[in-house]
Amino acid sequence: MGMALAQTVGQYVFFYWGLDLSSGALASLLVASGSFWWVILAPRFGHSPSLSGNQWLVLGAGAVGVTMAVYSSPDASAGSNPRLGTIALLGASLFGAIGQEPDLPC
Repeated sequence: MGMALAQTVGQYVFFYWGLDLSSGALASLLVASGSFWWVILAPRFGHSPSLSGNQWLVLGAGAVGVTMAVYSSPDASAGSNPRLGTIALLGASLFGAIGQEPDLPC
């Protein structure tokens, strides 16, 4: 039941809210951010080893790249509030990652 709520309610509400506030191009870029959540959550809930310093560095570089893409997006002003839309879309991908992990206490 928790997984269904996380994926259905959390993911879709945040996704469509973020899509309403930002552009479709920005949303398509941020939907892939679920991989970042998986990397961060895996050591905690997936019983995998903690991230090394180099792995955190690469993760940070990827986050900087996504941030640069968000702020340099030519159609970032297409929505009513692209910054809030970005936060909502990142929340949607977090709920998606949480919903796909069977060991999480949902």
